[in-house]
Amino acid sequence: MMGNMAVLPDITFLCLIVMANGHAFEASTFHVLRLCTGLRRLSLQLVATKSEAQTVCTSDCICLQQVEWKTEELLLNHLEEVQVNGWGGTEHVVAFVKRLFDWGTKIKEMTVNLWHSISEVKAKELYQTFQSFSRPVVCMKFYRYEKSSMVLYAPKD
Repeated sequence: MMGNMAVLPDITFLCLIVMANGHAFEASTFHVLRLCTGLRRLSLQLVATKSEAQTVCTSDCICLQQVEWKTEELLLNHLEEVQVNGWGGTEHVVAFVKRLFDWGTKIKEMTVNLWHSISEVKAKELYQTFQSFSRPVVCMKFYRYEKSSMVLYAPKD
């Protein structure tokens, strides 16, 4: 029955827990989002495993060959709030969140909770990257670990 469903009706909040183990997750996440067009809130939980640093998919891996998420349009015109937890700053996530802004034209709030080991330099780079493709109406919140607690991040000039 699920294979025949074109949409998942009445899904307004979706929490995706992603354990990619070094692989690209965007195509499968795009597929799930395509089923949830009424989505208002999205929480993307990025779970890194200890072996992820050693596991990197090869250029012929199927996860890199599925690129429809980069070119196909997706209308998430109800999406207002996005939260990304455990972000380590990978290019995959940056590209995917940039596409989320294209698909979710009504996003009002974006919260990013950086991975606990992100350096100040990397945090500043990620902050500036997000600011570059965010719209002025979006309330951007970045949180970073400092002394074992999450604090609102503002880059030091």
